[in-house]
Amino acid sequence: MEKYPFGQYKNKFGETEIRTSKEYPEAFSLYPGEKMVGKIEPMFVVPKGHALKLKAIRDFSETIENKEVAFKAGELYLKKGPIIYVPRVCEEIVFQIKPTVF
Repeated sequence: MEKYPFGQYKNKFGETEIRTSKEYPEAFSLYPGEKMVGKIEPMFVVPKGHALKLKAIRDFSETIENKEVAFKAGELYLKKGPIIYVPRVCEEIVFQIKPTVF
């Protein structure tokens, strides 16, 4: 959603957006032309010793430890806990890795 002067908004057709309570602390309604996909879900907590295996859906870059890291579509990578994982449009969870004790 792009905001133009005088409070007007323009839809970005074909795009998906994830809205969290951090960016939108108050309840909000959908703008004309928008529709809700899926349902409202709690954020995912990854405990210490666990990790998420993620897959990039499209190319994107992210700052990790003050370094710009680029991910290509189809690339697999890990996010190690403890973290609160906030879903992103450009990635999907493949599975959660749990620690194994022998």
